[in-house]
Amino acid sequence: MKIKTLIGAGVAAGALARLIVHLASLAAVVGSVTALEGALPTAVETAGAATPSGLPSVEGHPVLLGAQLGLMVLFWLAAAGFVYRCGPDAGPLTAALAAGFVLAGFSRLNFSLYPSLYTDVVHTGDLLRLGCYLVLLVGAEREIHRYWTGLAEASVSEERERTARELHDGLVQELSYIRSQTSGLSPERASPAVLQQVALAAERALAESREAVEALGAATEPLASALRRAAEEIAVRAGVGVQVEARGDCDVSPEVLTALSRIVREACSNAVRHGKAQEVVICAEPWKGRFVRVSVGDDGAGFDPQAARDAPGFGLRSMRERAQALGGHVIVDSGPGRGTTVEVVIPSR
Repeated sequence: MKIKTLIGAGVAAGALARLIVHLASLAAVVGSVTALEGALPTAVETAGAATPSGLPSVEGHPVLLGAQLGLMVLFWLAAAGFVYRCGPDAGPLTAALAAGFVLAGFSRLNFSLYPSLYTDVVHTGDLLRLGCYLVLLVGAEREIHRYWTGLAEASVSEERERTARELHDGLVQELSYIRSQTSGLSPERASPAVLQQVALAAERALAESREAVEALGAATEPLASALRRAAEEIAVRAGVGVQVEARGDCDVSPEVLTALSRIVREACSNAVRHGKAQEVVICAEPWKGRFVRVSVGDDGAGFDPQAARDAPGFGLRSMRERAQALGGHVIVDSGPGRGTTVEVVIPSR
């Protein structure tokens, strides 16, 4: 707490120092202009001949015109610098600064070619400068929105991880103890039917708590790692090999990560229990810009997808409902004797 207080005091002192420097610079500029008021040349002068529009023609002082051209060069150099910095992680403000400074440079070019004298006349340079300000305002608004959205997501992720740790260290451990104790009770000490019911209840509660821990704790886990863990929880127990391949960077939201993990687990469970597969291959890759595609293939016995669709089982229906709830879909390709491939396409965000 003391360290945070010292850091906050240091930041406040730095901000106050910068404010004082800016105010001193402004005061120096105002003082210099006031002191040299009578000696400074006229920036813009009217010429004798009128323009075709009826307004007097104006001529800018060479120093003013040179300053406008110098500002034009500086704005365009700054725009080039921000374009160079516009990488994959660049924020919207960086792009707005690049576009705004291009407009500002053209505004200075216009003012150097057509010096402005009358404030009630709107020139092209004024419109370009206004466009620069609007672009900067939009970029700043988007940058602020991005910052607060990221801050909220980080807070949610931290809370999910904390809840997952508490579940794992408390509820999961207690349920594991209940299961171990009830499984070792003899028929003389309790009724076999009661023992079986208690053991089954503990098994279900343990499975649910583990799924909750996975859903909460996997919020920041890479997609390939989460899918591998979900598949191995089912396949390794049955001695089935698992291969996971990630093609490209699959950045998904926590909700999508949880849904894909559940779908992969269900597909692996079907491959092990019904297909008697010996190997499961999982592939994840970005798809058409804003989607992610995950396929789960096995070398099992396969089945008739149409017959399975009409069957009362819940597995395939559960996978489809999970994908559809997030705007995706599931395609099942299988046949007797040729294995099964489950393909999921779902928006990454």
